[in-house]
Amino acid sequence: MNNLSTSRTVPDPTPVLFLIAISLALAPLVADKSARWLLVGAALLPVGLWMFQWLTTSAEAGIALLVVAAAIPRGSVDVGGLNVRPEHVAAGLLCLAIPLLLKRRTQQPAVWIYADYALAAYVGLNILSSLVVSPAPPQTLKSSMQQLLAILPYFFLRVLADDERRLRRAFRASSAAFSRAA
Repeated sequence: MNNLSTSRTVPDPTPVLFLIAISLALAPLVADKSARWLLVGAALLPVGLWMFQWLTTSAEAGIALLVVAAAIPRGSVDVGGLNVRPEHVAAGLLCLAIPLLLKRRTQQPAVWIYADYALAAYVGLNILSSLVVSPAPPQTLKSSMQQLLAILPYFFLRVLADDERRLRRAFRASSAAFSRAA
């Protein structure tokens, strides 16, 4: 009889889970706020790396991330004077993951339509006008970058959901996750 515990190909996650548990348990005890964030970041790093690896191999994971991030409208964290929301983090992760995903994909992305070009022109003109004609370029550039982060998910969906089947499957998985959580 074969022992399944010695023949598995998945590494044992126990040490990583203990690291996460210890870091999260010690975080409230640390007086320095920056050290506390460092502990929480160290605890979440393995989860973030796993999520990034998942995003680079599955288009459905990217779509599900966009849906989940959009469903958390009130969550935000102040980072360097900016109000960072979950959809901003999702957009940043997908900016890094999509080129790797496209490199692995065998089929070509969907053909752009007129609305895609019009939206891209709007974003480009918005950033250009913030740099050239604005009386306060740093402030308007910050605002135009936030608008760009809000518009990027449209383009991400155009790249990730290159067929209707993939889009439907990702939304079903996301809705199932939400219905279990509720």
